[in-house]
Amino acid sequence: MTINSTPSPNSTMPLPDQKPVHAYANVVFNLPLKEAFTYEIPAHFDGMVKKGMRVFVPFGRRRLTGYVISLSDHNEKNITLKSIEDLPDTEPVISEELLSLTQWMANYYQSSWGEAIKAALPAGLDDTSLYKLSITDKGIQALSLSSQPSPATHILQTLRSKKSLTPKQLERSLKEKYNPGALAKLKCNGLVESKIQIKRSSLSYKYEKSICLAKNLPAKEEIDKLLKRSPKQRAVYERLCKGISTIAILTKEFPALSDTIKNLRTKGLVETFTEKKEKELVREKFDPQWTAEEPLQFNKEQELCYRKLEHSIESEVFHPYLLHGVTGSGKTEIYLRCIQRVLDLDKSAVMVVPEISLTPQTVDRFHRRFGNQVAVLHSGLTQKERFSEWKKIREGKVSIAVGARSAIFAPFKRLGIIVVDEEHDTSYKQDSNPRYHARDSAMIRARDQNAVVLLGSATPSLESIKNAEL
Repeated sequence: MTINSTPSPNSTMPLPDQKPVHAYANVVFNLPLKEAFTYEIPAHFDGMVKKGMRVFVPFGRRRLTGYVISLSDHNEKNITLKSIEDLPDTEPVISEELLSLTQWMANYYQSSWGEAIKAALPAGLDDTSLYKLSITDKGIQALSLSSQPSPATHILQTLRSKKSLTPKQLERSLKEKYNPGALAKLKCNGLVESKIQIKRSSLSYKYEKSICLAKNLPAKEEIDKLLKRSPKQRAVYERLCKGISTIAILTKEFPALSDTIKNLRTKGLVETFTEKKEKELVREKFDPQWTAEEPLQFNKEQELCYRKLEHSIESEVFHPYLLHGVTGSGKTEIYLRCIQRVLDLDKSAVMVVPEISLTPQTVDRFHRRFGNQVAVLHSGLTQKERFSEWKKIREGKVSIAVGARSAIFAPFKRLGIIVVDEEHDTSYKQDSNPRYHARDSAMIRARDQNAVVLLGSATPSLESIKNAEL
């Protein structure tokens, strides 16, 4: 077993008549567009928009989630700007450090910055807008008068039976009978209408419908009169006098509640509203009897390799290494021991392995050694599971991320080491935009964090061998 050094790759509150210090936000999108777009920050979001946050904004005829890359106090383009509509987050979802990494990726791999940021975040996190087609009253009337089948008739019949469909759903339903020209004419003539529907992400937030007493209640005598012959409405009203409740909780206390709420709203006694709340993590069960697995005994070569790596880890300077050893020579034990040293220094570690190598046995070995300090990121997880692991990393609940290519984006604040096992594997190269290479991107991230990069392989890539010789 040999180890070689590898060179690195190249405020105050504003006055009423003044704009706030940061009145504009520059936003990028997960679209193949290089430039950033400037949006005005409305008064009700003053001081709330931060670099690295997501924003929900109008973009042409659509509504899209974008990423704030910078803030400004003046409108450089001197044109009328659209305003930010919503803030999905209260804090940035991507750090300054990862913004810098994604900017480098966008420039180096010729993608847009928004596409690179999207790759660094868990899938399904963003809200999206959908076009929904539906038949109008005029369309229903025209359909009843039509006797001959035509492309327009097929479209109207489908929309009447399905109520509302996206253009793609309509095309799939009609197959060869679908005619985009006929659909365009139907929309122009007012027989079909198109509305934008916002599809909210359910990963990071949940939307709860709540109910409370109306702000402007009538006099007590009037309330008694309104509820005199409605004992169930009175019971619900008295329950709400004690405090706000969610519809879900109230339904458990008062079954078949919908008509009661409807009547109380009609009488002006209650109001309903929807609250957006951050989801709580599902806590994993952890064995209180767990004890860390004892490390294996090093042989002489392993000891020499580890001591050199340990010195670089403790020096807290960027240094990449290539660990060349045949299968079964004990590379994994060196990885584990280096990660443990990083944890002892109160830092974090990322272990990147090819997807095919991310077996339950690999993950189990990390759990046996490090217990509940490990988060696992790979394509076999559902979106909710992946988001849960990402959130544990972001909130500092764990110190180690084990995963495939995208694990290099684990949102750790103090990174001490990135280990790339089987560094020669071709699966580290993304085959869609942004077409980044995880090994090379790991180098850049470690350089910016003054961390160690450890590349391991039994059959190193030619470029890594050549670099090790330089």
